[in-house]
Order: sequence, then C-alpha cells, then structure tokens
Amino acid sequence: ASEHGSSADAPELARSHEEKVTEKVQAAELKVRELLAQQAQLCRGLRRSLEDELRAAFGILQCDDASRGQVEELRAALQAALDGGDGEKVSAEVARAERLGLPVGQTKTKDLIARLQQEEELEGHWQCLASALEEADRFALDFWHEEADVQKIQVPLEVREALHALKAEEEARLERWEYETELAARAAAAYERGDVEALRGLVIDAMARGAD
Repeated sequence: ASEHGSSADAPELARSHEEKVTEKVQAAELKVRELLAQQAQLCRGLRRSLEDELRAAFGILQCDDASRGQVEELRAALQAALDGGDGEKVSAEVARAERLGLPVGQTKTKDLIARLQQEEELEGHWQCLASALEEADRFALDFWHEEADVQKIQVPLEVREALHALKAEEEARLERWEYETELAARAAAAYERGDVEALRGLVIDAMARGAD
C-alpha cells in the first residue's frame, strides 16, 4: 500500500512544486512591472521638464527671418527625439542645436538630459527583468540579476526568490533526466539477461519516483 501511495503522490508533488515556482515567478514579475511603471512615469516627467527648458531656450534665442526656417527645423528635430523616448538621441540633437546657436547653457537642459539618460537606463533594466520573468527564462533572469548587482541596483526580494526557484527546478529536471537515462540503461541490461526480478524492481522504483 505504501508503494502505491508513494507512486501516486509523486506526480502530485511534482505538480505542486511547479505551481509554487510559477507563483514565485509571477509574484516577482508583478513587483518588477510595478517598478517599471513607476520608472516610466518618472522618465515621462523628466521629458516634460526637458521640453519646458528647451522651450525657454528657444524663447531666449534671437533669430531673424533668414534663420527662422533653421530654428523651426531644430525645434521639430528636438521634439521628434523627445517623442521617441530616446535620451541618447535627445542629447545628440541638443548638442547639434547648441552648436547652431541655441542657448541651452542658460537653462537646465543639460542637467535634465544627464538625469534622463540615467533614469532611462534603469527603466530599460526593469524592462529586461520583467521580460525574463514573463518568459520564465532562467538564463536571462540570472544575467540581468547579476547586472543589477554590478550596477548597484537594488533588486526586490521577490526576484531573488524567483531566480532561486527556477534554478532549483532546473537542477531537479536535470537530476530526473539523469535518473531516467540510467533507468533505461539498467532496464535494457536486465531485459537482455532476462532478469525479471530486476525489471520488477526497476518498475517499482520508477513508480515511486513518478518517472514515466
């Protein structure tokens, strides 16, 4: 009776473990997406502030009719870069505008760009972590977790727990594969020599472990 009980329980225990891993990964993804939403909101606010500073710079700029077309082209290029949500592109366009005479040095533009680039990098990191968790990709999650440590980014405890659970699941899967490979080899050898008792023992052991 105990043999039958253990063999029946094994698949249920495996399913229960998989469900717990899934729960941990989903909890971590939810937490990271909350942080991602907060970070995205912060970046949007910085872009709005940057727009205000650039508007102030254009207000200071003195231009005549001959240069008005160039000024409008600069304004359009800067707005396109801001709308694109790419701090590097914004920085490049601002540098070009400054070379052409836009007085960005009289505003907080450069400080805001530096802050925006820093915050966009963090936003990108949260996005990569969220994607890794959504796909339950242990390798990607491990990589971005290590990157967070290198960059001194404080990662939520839920992410560490999810990574640990995925690693444990992978180790268990590998152990199960090694066992089943060995079991198949032993079964083949027992069959070749006609050892019925050995085959019976292998079947009982496999059932107890929940192997196919």
